[in-house]
Amino acid sequence: MSRLPLTELEKKAWGYILGYMTDNPYAPTRQEIATAMGYNLSSGRAMAQHFLRQLEKKGFIKFGKTGWRNIELNTK
Repeated sequence: MSRLPLTELEKKAWGYILGYMTDNPYAPTRQEIATAMGYNLSSGRAMAQHFLRQLEKKGFIKFGKTGWRNIELNTK
């Protein structure tokens, strides 16, 4: 299955998630993603969630059942 292309901001979020999960045995929080992308606290988590939903829609990630760090890399 071919994945849809990412926008530049989606690429930035994806790169951060990949790097974080390479260095840690768990996924980053939405706030950590927002901070890494340069968003402030008031809009950051919502923007991170937007990018995560786009990455999910395009087949790059999937969400686990529960928890703050419920991002999983989609290896299919």
